[in-house]
Amino acid sequence: MSLELLNSVAHTVQDISGEHEDYPECYICYGRLKEPFIRCSECHPFVQLCLACFCEGGEAGRHKNNHSYEILNNSFCILEENWTAQEEMQLLDAVGDCGIGNWAEVSKQMQTKTNKECERHYIKCYIQDAKQNGLPVLRCQTEPFYRSRLLCPLPFQATEDPPRPPMDSFKSVELAGYMPCRGDFEVEYDNYAEFDIKDITLDPTDSLLLQELKLAAVQVFINRLKQRWYRKKIVQRYGLINIKKWQMLERRQDKAERDLRDSLRPFARLQSSDEHEKLVQGMQLENYLKREILSLQEYRMAGIKTKKGAAVFEKLKKKHEEDLGKRKLVDDVLIHIRDQKVCQAWLQRQALLECGKSLAPIPLPSLGRRPAARLDLNGTPGVELLSLEEREVGSFFLGLGDLRPNSELAILSAALKDERAECQDAEGDVWFEDCVEKMCI
Repeated sequence: MSLELLNSVAHTVQDISGEHEDYPECYICYGRLKEPFIRCSECHPFVQLCLACFCEGGEAGRHKNNHSYEILNNSFCILEENWTAQEEMQLLDAVGDCGIGNWAEVSKQMQTKTNKECERHYIKCYIQDAKQNGLPVLRCQTEPFYRSRLLCPLPFQATEDPPRPPMDSFKSVELAGYMPCRGDFEVEYDNYAEFDIKDITLDPTDSLLLQELKLAAVQVFINRLKQRWYRKKIVQRYGLINIKKWQMLERRQDKAERDLRDSLRPFARLQSSDEHEKLVQGMQLENYLKREILSLQEYRMAGIKTKKGAAVFEKLKKKHEEDLGKRKLVDDVLIHIRDQKVCQAWLQRQALLECGKSLAPIPLPSLGRRPAARLDLNGTPGVELLSLEEREVGSFFLGLGDLRPNSELAILSAALKDERAECQDAEGDVWFEDCVEKMCI
């Protein structure tokens, strides 16, 4: 149990460090697959699972845990009888890491072959018998190198992607101590995760409950390492280190595109950077086509069926909008020209706007309420029943609302009746006649 635990921790650390990125990944946990692993026989393209996810019955996407499967193990021989396919891959990885000729380190990394066996097998199978084994053969250079190729000096220029801030600078601290040569951070996500397991030791004399507790603590540590690896992959996949580059790209985008990208940003972790960019561009194309459809519908409602007619329509529409703006400006002038102070302040503001000065707006004095226009009552029904004074009053009220001569007579009759009812008990008919004469003056 302790050996399996140490192997699991070692594999997780290798995944986080970014080694062997060409290895296949588990379809569920995205961990690096090590032999033996499981391949689903019903899903196409193939779905490959690690043993841990297979034992838990993991399902994702189109894969179900009741599908038939096969166990893949590279324990068969390919080039020589005593060299398995897994050892061949380990040899090539070790030669790539340590270099040809450093057979002692290659043997130390493989742990199953001596340095002599590694040297003999590599030279024999990959150099001498490469053509016989179906491997690519390097062509011999028959003519001098300086004749076959022209050597051109390569211009050197420091790049800013990824950025290389000086150590202990504010920008370096802001980037969590990012080291571009290593492609790693000085301060990791959940930087103190190792402190929880640094004192754990596996003792055969421990009780079963204590062993399970230690294994659970290590499993929690592995999950925290996976979260660290996941966040680091997101940063590397989308190039989030170069903040200046992202800021320049955002400046080139209009407000609609920025709002769209902000709304779709939560979906970025569910897909690759290329797929997410395709999604954003697809949404932008959809919005563009919707605007074009609305424009075409407007053209058809106006009776336009050709592109030339649409261009003329847009030109006339723009001119019409400019004319409306000028009309509003003329109305503004006519409103403010009646008051000298208001007109002067308005002209001063317009002069500042024409000069392009972004100053605070100049407060204009209040114009007050415009007086109602007096209308002519000649020709209206019942105007001959009114006196000159009543016509003057009626023309004023008619400017405010719908008050016709007949309505004015009805109001006058109602007022007289109210006054008569109130004064009958006091002065009699004589006083009432005096009141009528006063109201008619």
